[in-house]
Amino acid sequence: MNIGSFVWHTFNGVLRFGTVVRTELDVSGWAHCSVIWHDDGVYDRAMEDEKNTERLYRVDELGLVNPEHLAKSIAQHNATFPRKKLEPEIPAC
Repeated sequence: MNIGSFVWHTFNGVLRFGTVVRTELDVSGWAHCSVIWHDDGVYDRAMEDEKNTERLYRVDELGLVNPEHLAKSIAQHNATFPRKKLEPEIPAC
């Protein structure tokens, strides 16, 4: 993982996307990344008390995203299930 890598992470079932902005190695050799998260309001609300603290993520907590693959997947989804307006989600029990 490098600075500028597009990554994903899950937090309590919330899928998050972000960009790596800093990397460092710890004394045991694990790489850690600082990430700027995109459109991350759900996580921000859940972590209101801790939002001013930087969290470093060990590289095995993050997955690389291929932006072209993600864009094509979203385009195919939208072509298969076009939505004229946003409908409220039906919660699963």
